[in-house]
Amino acid sequence: MGTQQAGDAFLRNLDGLRGHTVASRPSWLGELRGAALGRFTRLGFPTTRQEEWRFTDLSRMLSIRFEPACGGASDGLASEAWALVHALPGPRVVLVDGHFRADLSVTAAGRGIVVDSLCRVLRDSPGLLAPHLAHYAPWREHPFVALNTGLATEGVFVQLA
Repeated sequence: MGTQQAGDAFLRNLDGLRGHTVASRPSWLGELRGAALGRFTRLGFPTTRQEEWRFTDLSRMLSIRFEPACGGASDGLASEAWALVHALPGPRVVLVDGHFRADLSVTAAGRGIVVDSLCRVLRDSPGLLAPHLAHYAPWREHPFVALNTGLATEGVFVQLA
């Protein structure tokens, strides 16, 4: 299966992935997600016919069935990885499967710094995100940035006062 056919198959399954996004409240978030996924659909998957992607054949990757990562559970982390995380000096932000883990992170929060789950900030203080979310990454130009913008449900929010 070529990149175009594999990409078309992925697009047909996009509705299933949309169902895993958190409720699109406030309304600006739903509008942003819709616009980003629409842009991804129009841009399509990059192919080797495009100059920037001429050496990258995505067709094999697109044959993989992707499922959203759930929960950010750390049960599967190898003990070696645990040791590396805990041995790091200084502040650190830990994400497991894209989910912020405050219990594994060491931050300077509280001294004019906010470090929190993107999902929690969206729920409790969406006004903090509105001026920033998707304003810096070029989702209108790059298909994978558009896909990420449309489907992102979790991450880390950092605000420096």
